[in-house]
Formats: sequence, structure tokens, C-alpha cells
Amino acid sequence: HMGGIFTDLWGRTTLAGLSACGECASTGIHGANRLASNSLLEAVVFATRIAERISGEDLKAPKGAMGRPPVDLPPDALQGLRKLMFEACGVVRTGDRLREALASIHTLGEGHEVLPRGVRAAELMVFGALAREESRGGHYREDHARAAPEAARTFLARGDDGPLMMSQKRSDGDD
Repeated sequence: HMGGIFTDLWGRTTLAGLSACGECASTGIHGANRLASNSLLEAVVFATRIAERISGEDLKAPKGAMGRPPVDLPPDALQGLRKLMFEACGVVRTGDRLREALASIHTLGEGHEVLPRGVRAAELMVFGALAREESRGGHYREDHARAAPEAARTFLARGDDGPLMMSQKRSDGDD
């Protein structure tokens, strides 16, 4: 999840109850030229801000889709999903392997009233990797080895088990 979770200046994400800092966060503090929040100082600052923000709060387990508790895959299925993601969405990716992985991920989600958390995260990662038909930064597509002429920041979101939504913002400097 290198730099993939968009946060505000207090580490809040768009998911209630989820905060992010460090390598997984996309804070925007360093501008568009930094993929992730990989500065140690930034990680410490945001961790402190998150701790200050939530101290004294009555922390409850987050609700899943439609107010239901989040669902996890059984351990053996989760391990299989991890292996699938390593093989298909690892360092070197191809469209064919990503499409096969997406089909397997959808199969894992079948029969669940609420998508398990691992399925939801894997689906977002593979969907995003399929949509980006270029190689840039930590994303290398063997079937699209060159970077696009102009960089774009891609945002993926999914509501309560609704459709995946994607938007892009072209980079116009360091903002």
C-alpha cells in the first residue's frame, strides 16, 4: 500500500475509525513529487498527531458495510489471497495476471453478505494496477514498461460494497 491511503493533516482517512501514517499514507506534505510518506520525521509527526487526536476518545470497533461488523476471511483463504497478491500484484505485473487475480478475488467474495476486508483491499489494489497502463515509481507493468508522458494521481474508492470508483488528477507541479 505504498502511499496509497489518502489522509488529512491529522492522519484521518475517508473510512471512519481508520487513521494512517508512514509508508502507507498519502499526506501530500511533500507535494506531488513524493509517492508515499516515507520520511521518518513525517511518520513520527503524524503518529503523534493521530495519538493526540484520538486520546480520550471512546474508541469502538468500526462498522462495516451497511452498519454490519467487518468480516474476515478464514485463515487458509486469507493465506491463499496473500499468495495470489504476491504472485499477481507483486513487483512485476502484467494485465493478464492482474485480470486472472481479479477473477479469483471476486470468487473469494462470492457468498458473503459483506465483502471480507482482505477481499476489498485486494480488489482495490488489483483494480488500480489494471487501470494504470504504464510503469511509474513502484508500479511496473511488464506489458506497459514505459511511463506516460504526463504523471497522474489516481484515486480509488468504494462505498458500502457499491461499485468501485476511480478518478485521476494530472500533476501540475508540486501541489
